[in-house]
Amino acid sequence: KVESLDAYKLTAQQSEELENGNPVFLNNTLSPSKSITLVKTDSGYKSIALHEKNNYTYSFFFQIGLTLVFSVIIGTFSIVMMAHRAVRPVLELKKATQEVSRGNFDVTVRSSRNDEFQELTDNFNKMTHELKGIEHLRSNFISDVSHEFKTPIASILGFAKLLKNDNTLSEQEKNEYLEIIIEESEKLSN
Repeated sequence: KVESLDAYKLTAQQSEELENGNPVFLNNTLSPSKSITLVKTDSGYKSIALHEKNNYTYSFFFQIGLTLVFSVIIGTFSIVMMAHRAVRPVLELKKATQEVSRGNFDVTVRSSRNDEFQELTDNFNKMTHELKGIEHLRSNFISDVSHEFKTPIASILGFAKLLKNDNTLSEQEKNEYLEIIIEESEKLSN
């Protein structure tokens, strides 16, 4: 509703048109969206204007902007999910590798993929299985070598103490004990 027509600065011809019941179009050449149409009604004068937010151009660009924002959000979410899916096997393999470096060879990595990661995890699992076997062989070897050294050393030590501390030994016993010491030393050497 228009309270006063003074603000519109109408020409005499525009005022006459309005009084005759014809609409008057006031065009704004700088901003077409601010153009106004004046009409006379029974209750007074009314102005009809296209509000900027109802402008088709504004609406079009708003929809494009909204579409772009949603596209960026959906794209970002998709990229994050795909990156997580691609990186997850690498992180699991990294964790398993740290366990192996601590000496835990019972680690296995599971993968349901059918690509290079599957081949990598299969090879990793083979490696840990082989390392576990090597560790078992190493501990058995150390145990066996330890036993093989202890027996001759104990024999040599016992006979050497007898030779040193017992003066009642005959020459034949001394030679026999020395022969045993030489034999055990050769066993150790071999």
